[in-house]
Amino acid sequence: MPSTRMLVAGLGALSVVPFAFVFDILRTMGAFRTIQLTGTRDCITVPELKACEDLWLHQPTGLVYLACSPRPRYRQDWLNWDVQDRPGPDFYDYFATYDQSTGVVTRLEVSGKGFDASRTVSLHGMDIVPSKDDPQLLYVYVVNHRLKDVADAGTDSVIDVFKTRLGSKKLEHLRTFRDPAVIIAPNNVVGSPDGKSFYFTNSEEKQVSWRRALPRAWVLFRATSTIGFCHLDHGCSFVARDMHGNNGIARVPGNDTIYVASQGKPYITVLTPREDNTLTIVGKIHTGLPMDNLSIDKNGAIWAAAFPRSMSMVDCMADPTTKTLSPSTVLKVTRRNASDEYNVEKVFEDDGSLVTTMTVAVHDAERGRLFMHGVLSEWLTVCKL
Repeated sequence: MPSTRMLVAGLGALSVVPFAFVFDILRTMGAFRTIQLTGTRDCITVPELKACEDLWLHQPTGLVYLACSPRPRYRQDWLNWDVQDRPGPDFYDYFATYDQSTGVVTRLEVSGKGFDASRTVSLHGMDIVPSKDDPQLLYVYVVNHRLKDVADAGTDSVIDVFKTRLGSKKLEHLRTFRDPAVIIAPNNVVGSPDGKSFYFTNSEEKQVSWRRALPRAWVLFRATSTIGFCHLDHGCSFVARDMHGNNGIARVPGNDTIYVASQGKPYITVLTPREDNTLTIVGKIHTGLPMDNLSIDKNGAIWAAAFPRSMSMVDCMADPTTKTLSPSTVLKVTRRNASDEYNVEKVFEDDGSLVTTMTVAVHDAERGRLFMHGVLSEWLTVCKL
């Protein structure tokens, strides 16, 4: 997210921009917001799991799956396109599980010729979907930003699909979806229960480094985000366009309603699919904060990792020590009766000491726990609700 100084500098070059418009943007980005510590007292941290951009909970067993990096600095390098060849396997991004009943962390082994871990600079948004025929069989979808000539054109972004058995220590790579004309700046993904298709968000119309301040700022003002759909047999295509700052995407099991978070606007977009897999916008849920990833618990509540002061994210990206902190908020969104109105409740807020640069929050409704992580965070945080 752009900082206040960056936004003001960018807008200052445009004398025709009304002051009220600038003020509204700064307010949305948290320039005048006071952090109120909420839900931070009964928490533990798991330092073995660092820089996990996304995670997924298997509700029946409580097993948590994560997409992580060995060090937050590696995530920072990717965000700034300052990526060098990784010298060995200890430097690769990886998948892991966390067993909350025992506290055991397990790194998963990847097999299959189609996945080259040495090319991966960032494992990003992730979704896991149990097979419709065998609930113990899990399909894993992940946004994979791969190494290429990053100095000129960013990363070679694809979406990889794996399969695994519940509790297994191994992932088998099934296929890679690559389509630079549609999979442009992928952020998050929701998959199908057969391993063959998925929806995903493009956060921008083209890849932009966090170091390029003004182009990054313009992402907030222009409706250039899209949603894509890929199928093994039919390829990839755009299914929704002209959206603002698309980030996290989540789907309600059973009725296929899709929710998309905005990283530049304080709302969640509600969409429904047509028979041809294109999406229709049917509403917006105003949350008051821009957001990253979304998740849906077993009770149907939406959990959003939100940015109470999103300008501070840029300071974190620019700090080579990765010690700068960025405050975090978790919002719980529930439907009001059977209507199209929603309640938005703040259930967690931190000044960055416990959870910094938060990108994901997942609720275990059976065990009353909230799992949170951030793209530059030094640990997984687990809080009792």
